[in-house]
Amino acid sequence: MPWTPTTSPPPAPRCACPTSSRRRWSPRPRLLGLALAWLCVALGLNARSVETASNTPMILLLLPFLGSGFVPVETMPGAVRWFAEYQPFTPIIETVRGLLAGGADLDGSVAAQAVAWCVVLGVAGYAWSRALYRRERRI
Repeated sequence: MPWTPTTSPPPAPRCACPTSSRRRWSPRPRLLGLALAWLCVALGLNARSVETASNTPMILLLLPFLGSGFVPVETMPGAVRWFAEYQPFTPIIETVRGLLAGGADLDGSVAAQAVAWCVVLGVAGYAWSRALYRRERRI
């Protein structure tokens, strides 16, 4: 029987990954989300207008493209390779890629770098936004 507004909705699709696997890698996206949220709050508080506040965090969208999200870092030319190796999204992408592959290819030091980058970005974004919120307002 097809679904109509008068009948109950169909059940939600279930996650294909096992529960133990989902528990193992779910905190990392939350940590990254929290870190990026505080960084975006600080960027929004630093903006001079509403339009600038909505567009300033867009620079964060470019970082995965300049990391190992699409191509391995080893295949990149010199300057781009250097930037891709030391930017925050490369270890995060490598950690998520390893976890989604079942954890066999996951390197512990890369996972530690990913968590460290998330903590550093979150603390820096929080401290910067607190300082910006407490400053005297410009009118």
